Amino acid sequence: MLFFVKSKLKLIKNKFMGKNQQDVNLDAGNSFSAFAHGINQSSYNNSRYVIVRESNIGGFRSSKGFRFTGLPDDIWNTAGMDGVGTKVLISDAAKMYETSAADLIAMICGDITRKGGLPLIIMNVLNVAALGTEELDLAAKNLMMGLGNYAKQQSLVLFNGETAELKGLALADSNPQLSYLWESAGIGVFRESTEITGESIRPGQVIIALQDKSPGSNGITELRRGLAKIHGPEWWNNPDAVNDIASAAMPCTLYDKFLTHLNGWYSPNFEPMVKVHGIAHISGGGIPDKLAGDLLFSQGYGAGLDNLFEPPAIFQKVAQARENDFSTMTNSNYLKRLYDMWHGGQRVLMIVDEKDTESVIRSAFTFGLNAMVAGKVTDNPVLKIKSKYEIYKDTEIIFTPEDLVRA
Repeated sequence: MLFFVKSKLKLIKNKFMGKNQQDVNLDAGNSFSAFAHGINQSSYNNSRYVIVRESNIGGFRSSKGFRFTGLPDDIWNTAGMDGVGTKVLISDAAKMYETSAADLIAMICGDITRKGGLPLIIMNVLNVAALGTEELDLAAKNLMMGLGNYAKQQSLVLFNGETAELKGLALADSNPQLSYLWESAGIGVFRESTEITGESIRPGQVIIALQDKSPGSNGITELRRGLAKIHGPEWWNNPDAVNDIASAAMPCTLYDKFLTHLNGWYSPNFEPMVKVHGIAHISGGGIPDKLAGDLLFSQGYGAGLDNLFEPPAIFQKVAQARENDFSTMTNSNYLKRLYDMWHGGQRVLMIVDEKDTESVIRSAFTFGLNAMVAGKVTDNPVLKIKSKYEIYKDTEIIFTPEDLVRA
């Protein structure tokens, strides 16, 4: 069995209470692995570009392989790894297991589609403290059923996975039903001729925001501190916290099917619908890092964002509750912190020519996504954001390259 703990999850207490096999429920583990294998098998025809070959012998341990088909000649294979992170605490507290997979897929696929690529295959590692009771097995199965549903929605093949019982795994500031860590690797492709590198960005181009009403899967530690501030240190046990916990557990909006269509992966000649000059996936950092730091400042450009989406309601509530915790900061510095650690209501910002704006927004709508013009690229390396947080509504905050220098 694989024993793997993600080091960056500082909140995890690892208390291995014994190394004897009797501490691990092997029958429950095998039963769950067989169930997960069935979910994987149901995904083998999700993508027109993936062929899976599997032996008839061996059950969930059978020999299998995959290859790509029907793709253009100038492709490069690419891959990424990520996980749900500490949002597992909130998803468990809300008992929203079936939607947890959206956060897993969003973190993996977003880093492929933002470069113009096509995600094709997902492989996951699910670590749980224990299996073997009706409640635990049902919760874990709901995770996998959710993964199967989202994989079908996004045309992804679930090729393989691993489930490990980490006896004694405990989550530090909750009383979980299912203690779990969930991580994944994704495999995809991109074309040299249509790769989105950001090198064609120019002043005057339009920045389009794609809305996410969920808090995403980053900055969750700060979100949990906010829940504790509002509902007490044992927020997960407070009946008054139910609605806020559900809001915090909302699954990420998935943009990848829309972006792959926009980038031409389902067009007859693989030609993009429009020329996208840059895509910022606002996760693992905020708008300053992901838009300005990664795409604009290095080229001497900046942006003015005066029409962003409203932050999710749970962001608004936590921002107001924690304002006094940062009383030594000026108003502008507190706002900088908010937009630096959270996506603020849009988890994707994309840069297109002005003439393509309407068609991109209209196309997003057909995929059930809310999109709007957020601002423009400027010829000065300064990022200006008009706040949509209620505590400082319409206050302008300014980021310069010096603000993004990390100690």
